Amino acid sequence: MLIIGETAFNFDFEDADHALFLLLGATVAEIQVFEASLSFKFSALLTQNNQSDKNFKENQELLSTKTLGWIANRFKKHFQNSELTILLEETVEKRNYVAHHILRDYGWPLMSNDAYIEAITKLEKIRFDIHNLEKEIGRHLIEENIIENLIMVLDGENGDLEIIGKKV
Repeated sequence: MLIIGETAFNFDFEDADHALFLLLGATVAEIQVFEASLSFKFSALLTQNNQSDKNFKENQELLSTKTLGWIANRFKKHFQNSELTILLEETVEKRNYVAHHILRDYGWPLMSNDAYIEAITKLEKIRFDIHNLEKEIGRHLIEENIIENLIMVLDGENGDLEIIGKKV
């Protein structure tokens, strides 16, 4: 049972399912943070370089309806660093895998203990990789003078806001 405030929730899951669903939810949250961050950075880029007739807020609203793949494909042309382009493409693939395939690939709900361990380990790695790519993209945008805006990254593990640079 989980109690939040005065509301209690009963979950009828085995411990392994609890762990799997917790990591699945945490990974989806990390992906959504990454999507929002990429959208924010792309909005800033469009506004800064006058590549849009809209202001930052209008660009942000427009991009909020787009998928990670759509934003990533347009963002990639601003990267001279082919490693970042590859990582961005892989992140879109990882997002799609988490959203559409991971439970099926591991045979949920009829998973063995080894399958639970493999799936949970895979989700942890995907979450870690996406978190680190967000920081790496911010650093690249600053180092290559692609964007002037201050770039900040929220560290999900300790809640700190890390300033990773700005073009002066």
